[in-house]
Amino acid sequence: MTEVVFARSGLTVAWDPAIESLLHLAEAQGLTPPYSCRLGGCLTCMTRLVEGEVEHTRDFLIPPEPDRVLLCSARPLPPRVVVDV
Repeated sequence: MTEVVFARSGLTVAWDPAIESLLHLAEAQGLTPPYSCRLGGCLTCMTRLVEGEVEHTRDFLIPPEPDRVLLCSARPLPPRVVVDV
């Protein structure tokens, strides 16, 4: 099981591999992080990765810094991911 912590919101949930991205997981929990395109191109959903690792499901011309994550195209890697949402 992979644990996802939305640090600013104080919410911890189990990752469901059927969910497309961290953005979708956040929205399923009633959170409303900023986003615009859901394709990783606009960078609106970029947030700080506090702990753990993610995989991005898209390739980017300019990939995010190691301590940043694009919620719309990121999936958490086990065992735990903490994002600043």
